Parts: sequence; structure tokens; C-alpha cells
Amino acid sequence: MDRKAADNNKTMDAEMKVNMVRLMSSDGEIFELEEEAASQSQAIKSLIETLGTDEPIQLPYVSRKILATMVRICKSKLESQNLLKRSNQKS
Repeated sequence: MDRKAADNNKTMDAEMKVNMVRLMSSDGEIFELEEEAASQSQAIKSLIETLGTDEPIQLPYVSRKILATMVRICKSKLESQNLLKRSNQKS
């Protein structure tokens, strides 16, 4: 593989890396999702900006059931935004 091809592969690998966030419910369950999805919640986005993503973000007043719902909504919202972007690009 020549140098240019190797550089292109490195660039593609870097672009494909997705920063993950771990959120911990009050009962200790950890949910992992993409930072972009987690940031659909302004409260979680603020916590990410303040605390970073190296350690799980503890949400001591959020139950597993509520956090599971929040995660599902964040993922769904991001998916909807991405579908809309792709739809607009085709137009």
C-alpha cells in the first residue's frame, strides 16, 4: 500500500470513530450511546461538556426505566434528523 492510500485509510478510520457516552442510572445500570445521540438532550449535553466522556455520567435521580426512555428518545431524534438531512440532500 502506498503512502497516499495509507493516509486515506487513516483519515477514513478517524472519520468513522464515534465517540460513545455512558450514562449511569440511579440503580447502577449503564446505558451506552453515541455522543451525538446523547447530545439531543440539552441536560445531557451540558453534563458531557462539563464532565467529559471518559467515565460514566452518573444520573443519581434518574431511574433505569426513565433513562431507557430518554436514551430511546435521543436515538430516535437523531435518526429522524439524519433521515431529514439525507432527504434534503437528494432534493
